[in-house]
Amino acid sequence: MNRWACLLFAGAVACASATAQIPLHGTEELRSMVRSAISASADGSNGKCGTAFRMAWRSEHHSARSGVGGVWDDRPVRQVSRLSPSGWFRVHYDTAGFHEPALLDGSGARILGTSHAFADSALNVFDGAWHAIINVLGYDAPPADTAGGDAAYDIYVSELPADWFGQTVLESLVPGSSVVERWRTFMEIDNDFSGLRTRGMTGLRITAAHEFFHAVQVGAYGVWDDADFYFYELSSVWMETVLEPASEDYLFDLPDYFTSFPGRSFTTVTSVFPGYERSIFAFFLEERFGRDAMRMVWRSIGEGRVLFALDHVLTGLGSSLRDAYREFALWNHRTSDRAAGTTTYRNGARFPRMSTAVTSAWIPPSVRLSSMLEPLSHATLDLRLPDDTVSAILVNADVASSLHGTSGPRSASVQVATALPARGGQRIGELWFSFEVESPDLWFSEVLSAVKRGSLAPNEQRPWPSPWVLASEADLVLPFGGMQSPEAVSFVSAGGGVTPVERWTFETQRATKVARIPVAAMRGRLATGVYIVVLRQGTEHTTWKVAVIR
Repeated sequence: MNRWACLLFAGAVACASATAQIPLHGTEELRSMVRSAISASADGSNGKCGTAFRMAWRSEHHSARSGVGGVWDDRPVRQVSRLSPSGWFRVHYDTAGFHEPALLDGSGARILGTSHAFADSALNVFDGAWHAIINVLGYDAPPADTAGGDAAYDIYVSELPADWFGQTVLESLVPGSSVVERWRTFMEIDNDFSGLRTRGMTGLRITAAHEFFHAVQVGAYGVWDDADFYFYELSSVWMETVLEPASEDYLFDLPDYFTSFPGRSFTTVTSVFPGYERSIFAFFLEERFGRDAMRMVWRSIGEGRVLFALDHVLTGLGSSLRDAYREFALWNHRTSDRAAGTTTYRNGARFPRMSTAVTSAWIPPSVRLSSMLEPLSHATLDLRLPDDTVSAILVNADVASSLHGTSGPRSASVQVATALPARGGQRIGELWFSFEVESPDLWFSEVLSAVKRGSLAPNEQRPWPSPWVLASEADLVLPFGGMQSPEAVSFVSAGGGVTPVERWTFETQRATKVARIPVAAMRGRLATGVYIVVLRQGTEHTTWKVAVIR
């Protein structure tokens, strides 16, 4: 996973062996050695130390401000500096030596004597990033960077390790940011953008968008918890494409999401999954709810953590994090060759196919597919029929567990059979589907056909199971079509007696709204017989006939 290391945080060196061997003196050689030690100490990802690795170290050593960490956080010393035309940025660079910058020729080779031209290009590019992000898109400006001698934001040009485009360094807390930490930062960028997966001026432009957006994130809105940083990264990757639409650098990371991420929580942060691969969610947010949605989320992050902010904004836009995540899961299935004729990303045909968690051939009379999903995750289970491949999309929409950091995996199963399973189910085509999960109100499921290129609806809309055996463990599920959330649910016996239901939940199964009545809530309250179940909302009613066996 070749990506730049972003946001180097205070005391971000966690390589104990390197620490023991490096003498503590503030030289450029030491800084280069520290960079190399950090780069080599993460997970072997092409010499790149992921942001999540640094965030984990910061969590453990938040108060550390000495030793190698202090050396690492020292600002570089460069020979000359230039102020941008707008006065917003100052670029510090060398005109000779190891860190001397250079433009590249058409073959990607450095052009001698172009250090000043490189600096001028960088200043113009960063001025453009400020104008676009602050003046056009409407984000709040980061705090002034006063440590460099004036109020201009300081950018240092350095020979960075392989695969690094740039880094944004958290230097000091902004006064008055005791509730959420807001930071003054400075930045380092590569001195030629050669040998990178996106080179030259395009590499410089996407670095400016990515890194300056980090400066906005942590300076204007703040950092509540290091565990949220996946969202900072996915947002900055998205911002690259907003400011540089022709850039396709994000396509290098998307395969990590589509092939390795299914079943993992949306909030995962590791050195392997730092957040770049989840830029797909930012594209979903923009294309489903509009470009301003991201700005609204970031302003809400100034008042609460990422998932709280997402849910708050999405609720205001007529959805919720839970419902939007279900849509997100379905969009992610409709990519590559599945994208044509469906609701999906603008560039969905260029995205990889979502890998399947489980694939099984159809062996009558029944097949069970099972997988483990963490809270706020989704996975695809494929059943290969003789004339079709049916995909069961399972979505663990347990936002609350994700909010509180309890992300242990949950088991989910789909039983497909030629006859109605004992626990009930829905008939789709010629087969019955039964979904078995804990806390079903926290889950969504959808069945899609490869041949019909879309969701498969149940053959009939009726309660299940029927008859309802109260001695079993099966809940009663009642479809209620176009109604909104019913206000009351009651059982009416043949003699006219009314038994109100005191507990029920609502969910969506394959685009059908259903009410789920826990079997435990009605044991001892209903006798054996045939009942009319009434779902009421205002003057609107939906009724079903259900046989009950006590």
